[in-house]
Amino acid sequence: MNTITKQTLGILGAAAVGTAVGILFAPQKGKSTRAKIKSQATGAKDKLKNFSDEAKKKLNSVSEKFQNKKNETISEIHTELDALR
Repeated sequence: MNTITKQTLGILGAAAVGTAVGILFAPQKGKSTRAKIKSQATGAKDKLKNFSDEAKKKLNSVSEKFQNKKNETISEIHTELDALR
């Protein structure tokens, strides 16, 4: 996991904890507070899922580009070696 991913996950985690603490200390009935916590947790889960899906897409794209470049380079090397023979 790279530094940017770690920082992003840390920020999302801190925001979730901050939200939960804020809700817990708000002067409301327990039922209302539990409903808010559930709603916030669902929202955070959805955001994290979307972030994860986007990260996977980007990683796959970069991996594919790397593989293509590697294959092109190998092909060029073979072409150069054949020319030297």
